[in-house]
Amino acid sequence: MRNECWKEGYQEVMSPQMLNAKIFDMSGHLAHYADDMFLWEHDGGQRVGLKPMSCPCHCIMFGRKAYSYRELPIRLSEFGVVHRNECRGSL
Repeated sequence: MRNECWKEGYQEVMSPQMLNAKIFDMSGHLAHYADDMFLWEHDGGQRVGLKPMSCPCHCIMFGRKAYSYRELPIRLSEFGVVHRNECRGSL
């Protein structure tokens, strides 16, 4: 699968597994999915959690640089793990 992504011009990226909950609050995911996320208070009172989806991290990666329309589309791929606290069989 990786070879197919490379052939099509995708850049493989890796995002962290544990993130500050502020990232998911800014993206709007926290308001909708907090009940299905693994969240806890870290030392110093920061709320952190295991990554339940990759899109907020990919938005941060995309936003680090200003792109010309000639550089679009930006193709990112991630063969990562996500952690969700969902009921078995839920979609």
